Amino acid sequence: MTLNKQLWLTIITVVLMNAAISFWLLFTSARQTFEEQLYLKNIDDANSLAIVLTQSDKNSASIELLIAAKFDAGHFSRIELTDTEGEELFKLTYENKQTNVPGWFKRLAEFNIPAGTAQVADGWSQFGTLYIESQTSFAVEMLWQRFKRFVISMLVITLLVGAAGSLILRFILRPLSNIVFQANSFSQRKFITIEKPATRDFERVVNAMNTLAERFKTIVVENNTRLEDARFRSQHDLVTGLPNINAFFTQLESQLRFRDKDGQNVLLVHSIASELYDIQSTLGDEFSRAISEFSLRIARFYNTHSDLYTDIRLARINETDIAILLTDAALLTRIQQMLEQDSAFSHGLPVGEDQQACICSAGVYLHADEASFEIMDRVDGLLQQAQNREELLPFCLEESPAHALQVNSQNWTQIIDTLPDNLTYHQAELKNARGQAIHYQSYFTLQHAGHDRNISFIARYAREVGDLPKVDLAVVEHALAQLASQPESRISVLLYQQTIVDDSAMDNLLTLLDSKPDIATRLCLELRESSAALYKQAFRLFCEKVREREVSVGLKRVGESFSQVADIHEYGLEYIKIDSAYVYDLKNNQSNQTYLRGLSDLAHSLGMKVYADGVCSVQDENILFEAGFDGVISLS
Repeated sequence: MTLNKQLWLTIITVVLMNAAISFWLLFTSARQTFEEQLYLKNIDDANSLAIVLTQSDKNSASIELLIAAKFDAGHFSRIELTDTEGEELFKLTYENKQTNVPGWFKRLAEFNIPAGTAQVADGWSQFGTLYIESQTSFAVEMLWQRFKRFVISMLVITLLVGAAGSLILRFILRPLSNIVFQANSFSQRKFITIEKPATRDFERVVNAMNTLAERFKTIVVENNTRLEDARFRSQHDLVTGLPNINAFFTQLESQLRFRDKDGQNVLLVHSIASELYDIQSTLGDEFSRAISEFSLRIARFYNTHSDLYTDIRLARINETDIAILLTDAALLTRIQQMLEQDSAFSHGLPVGEDQQACICSAGVYLHADEASFEIMDRVDGLLQQAQNREELLPFCLEESPAHALQVNSQNWTQIIDTLPDNLTYHQAELKNARGQAIHYQSYFTLQHAGHDRNISFIARYAREVGDLPKVDLAVVEHALAQLASQPESRISVLLYQQTIVDDSAMDNLLTLLDSKPDIATRLCLELRESSAALYKQAFRLFCEKVREREVSVGLKRVGESFSQVADIHEYGLEYIKIDSAYVYDLKNNQSNQTYLRGLSDLAHSLGMKVYADGVCSVQDENILFEAGFDGVISLS
């Protein structure tokens, strides 16, 4: 029961008790007054009539005429004259008739008024005794009218007091809605803080809850920092802050084994080593500063041009080389054009007064079923060719693969328009330690030129023309249709970041979810960790809107940027999926085991489930489940 209802019940109870007591006091007082006044009236009327009868003739006609005249002139219910023996000589009565007063009130207001008596004399002897009783109907009628006015006034007072009390209570309880919102946020794993209310009692509650939220935030920040420090020391180059060669090869192997091969995935290596300029020997102790500046320029360029790829991995693979692994990437020739137009690269790398180091670049496309050493052999060969050129910014890039998407505006429109009907649903089972399916991770293929291609096959061009949100909407629509045919299943769908930053696309997505509210509750929408880190406000709004519709939200490809997702405890995420790069060959990677165990504990403390993508062996599965993981997507 709400406080408002309790207030009304309290007011009604108090008013009723007060009304009952007040009415009873007023009623008994008024009735007693009426009884006293009517009794005195009876006595006065009896005395005055007795004097008249004493002085008149004692024949029956005269007595009857005088009594009848008195009876008709006043409001009497009985006038009776008896002789000295008590025998009735004359009697007139009037029966009270009150048609508008209910019987229960008549019984409640019944008067007990003695009759007025007086002696009638005949000379010096007694003639008889006179009895007079006044009518009480008018008194009962008056009490009834007072009662009705009293009840009406009590009702009006109750309504006025109740309405005023409700308004005052609403004002007093205004901070309570914020407190309830905060408590509900806690239950949804969103540990937010709110402003302190003016009411002291509420302020104490808010202080306690804000302290809890801040404590959780501190725990998250400290644990994130601790985990990040441990991971950084074991997997990063201390000079540039980039992942080292061991971490890079793990990422590359994971890319080749787990990620789709239809997307245009590329590997680039940028180097400041050249046959014409031995930078290490020339710079000596200043080389560390040069390679650090070089890595910052590389990272800044790719972060600025995030429209060139979906995912990115950077690493320092030797003294002079920085490797870049891109998924769903633009053509290598376009990346070359962007680098040549950037003033940070077009004139080489300044390393001293009037000295410029060459920035040599090589790039290859990743092929299906290719070993990592084969890829590195190809890119090393191209890089060696670039290093032999007498240029400040030489490139040696592989030609685009024959199966790459060849499209123009006309046939692209046809691809997008027919996409919802051209998709085929596939699923990978996410299972727990008992082998039971938790949900199914979806992926979709489409027919193109007689071949089944993963949806990422068209992602590059869709990004270039701004149609990635249309691809996401088609995928979500297809997933909802699949859920309708599988009433017991849960399906996860990975969205591109372009969808959550586009207001129109978000409106269309929410409209689509609202069109099938019962089915949508079994849908899990995921975003990449990098998307959440780059677009914090859009990600927060996305989580709020989607969770209002009881749709689960998860974070995918988690690992490298988890510490950069600010206020992770406020988003209400249901789960996180660890990137396959961190679970690849886990049995031989002790540092990743330690990192994932800590990450699992942190996520569980925030109420999130922890899953792993692309687990390649049963041994790795067992290690993950022992570390507290709730589920895995296995490739074994």
